[in-house]
Amino acid sequence: MCRIIGFCGNSNAGVTALIQGLLLAEEKSNPHGTGIAIKTLSGNNLVRKKGVRAGTFLLQGHANFLWEKKYRYALGHVRFKTAGQQSDRNSHPFGVRVRDKWHFGIHNGVIGKTKALAQEFGVRPAAVDSETFWRCIAKLQNQGEDVVAAIEKVTDFISDKGDFAFAYMTEGEIFFWRNEDRPLAVFDAREHRMGRFIASTKEMFEKAWEWACPGLDIRKVTYFEAAPYRLYRLAADTSPKYEVEGVKDLEHKAKTSRSVASPSRYFSHGLNFDRESQGGFWDEYWGEGGAVGSDDPYGVRDLSDAEITDAIFNAGLEMDQLPRNDPLYGDCKDYLSALHDERRRRNATGI
Repeated sequence: MCRIIGFCGNSNAGVTALIQGLLLAEEKSNPHGTGIAIKTLSGNNLVRKKGVRAGTFLLQGHANFLWEKKYRYALGHVRFKTAGQQSDRNSHPFGVRVRDKWHFGIHNGVIGKTKALAQEFGVRPAAVDSETFWRCIAKLQNQGEDVVAAIEKVTDFISDKGDFAFAYMTEGEIFFWRNEDRPLAVFDAREHRMGRFIASTKEMFEKAWEWACPGLDIRKVTYFEAAPYRLYRLAADTSPKYEVEGVKDLEHKAKTSRSVASPSRYFSHGLNFDRESQGGFWDEYWGEGGAVGSDDPYGVRDLSDAEITDAIFNAGLEMDQLPRNDPLYGDCKDYLSALHDERRRRNATGI
């Protein structure tokens, strides 16, 4: 579904080309929104997000500022919508105010219990579940919690229902973390003077590198998979610069009704090893007649009737454009089934 991108380093032409390549690498399967947030060397934030696919976003010039500014941090996102209308407003990244400073968050996955989350932390629920999550993080920070404690509390609350990979850019760092249901990979391109990157998958990074950096040896880029529920920090103030630091293993609830994925494997060598299948992320969730691991893993019960109609149309359109052997085809099919099941439930109960 959605795909996330992060960068920490000193921007240059190669970095900017690679960020644009990462957006394009997954645009076909994520056509409902594109966004970029950067923090310039002077500490200013610049954000562009539109409810269009990445190719259109770039052709319309919305990413031109990347070539005009020097920046040290960046977040990028391409969206496959599961809740909330397709619009500029509902595209990622989402900004939240923390003690008069802007922080920005992106998310891949489904929160799974958005209304309960908003009630638990006393925030107004947003149209997009991801934005509700970031409002909760900011609420705790504004009440005096440090950023790590805020991340852990809100993540723990959704951990038994949600599936996720998150990245959160504060004034001088990017935090990122995931659970076992969503991929997230970390790349070290410092030998090419291109800093550090995070991306949802190794495959999208390889595709973007081939487009953006064909003359540079990708074997000099090292890689590892982020461990589930481990919080990482990526910043310029480390020694050496742009190190990825493991902050802590986050407290979380077990998903008792589904099997737990095997632990991630780690890699610290170049990217020329065999590709690993990403697989379908929901294979164990759905059985005949409905969800096994959650009563509403896609959050479809939070959608209005109009949003369900719109989502059914868009999911069907995406399935028509994907080959049947693409793992995302199965994700779209499962999501479409959940939408139809919810519509039938409402018709049967008169809700």
